[in-house]
Amino acid sequence: MSAEIDRAYLQVALDELETYLLSNELYWQLSTRNNALPRLTIGQLLLTRLRLSARGLLSPADESRWTSVRQRWRAAWEKKASHEFNSRLNLWKNYLEDYFESPSNYAADYPGEVRQRVILELLTQEISAPLPQAAMLTVLDERLRTVLIPGPFVWEEELGAVFPKETWWYLYGRLKT
Repeated sequence: MSAEIDRAYLQVALDELETYLLSNELYWQLSTRNNALPRLTIGQLLLTRLRLSARGLLSPADESRWTSVRQRWRAAWEKKASHEFNSRLNLWKNYLEDYFESPSNYAADYPGEVRQRVILELLTQEISAPLPQAAMLTVLDERLRTVLIPGPFVWEEELGAVFPKETWWYLYGRLKT
């Protein structure tokens, strides 16, 4: 996503974050006319915040708003994050299953699809309770390692600084075809 879209997303998302946290919706439709903005989720918000930080575009005011809502509604935040973890894990698992069935049809989609794996990592950092499904993520990572060809960072180069290879190894390479 472009920096402009990330900034627009963060502004609208922060405005609606408290309402979202107190709702039953996991994927919240933002009230904006900008159809380029993704739905609000904890994971998408975490990823957007990290990308803006990498680009030096995260303002102290936005960081303060973020921290305030996150701390005030911590239980709701973790509940949403846990539900989203399950949802994203299924999406990631489905992509990898499709890839393993037909590598030539799905390998090129990897740079976009790996976003699910990144969000899963970000969500695990937000949840204090043990995640029973974390074992499934480990299994999926083991399978991924067998087909990932090490290589350059798959996203915009400027984002690489906040995604070091040691932690975010799956962002450095491409899938076998």
